[in-house]
Amino acid sequence: MIDKGELTPNGQDYLNVLGTLVDEDEQKHHSIPDIHGIELLQALIAEFCLRQKI
Repeated sequence: MIDKGELTPNGQDYLNVLGTLVDEDEQKHHSIPDIHGIELLQALIAEFCLRQKI
């Protein structure tokens, strides 16, 4: 929808509602932990099975 250019008012309303529903679903079912710095790096390294190259 976004790629087709200018949206009609109904199209914009639809996109707004869809965005809100997706955001609510992600908040409820796929929460992102609030981590920073070293904790974030450690989590990414573990998730992607990465190792430090020497």
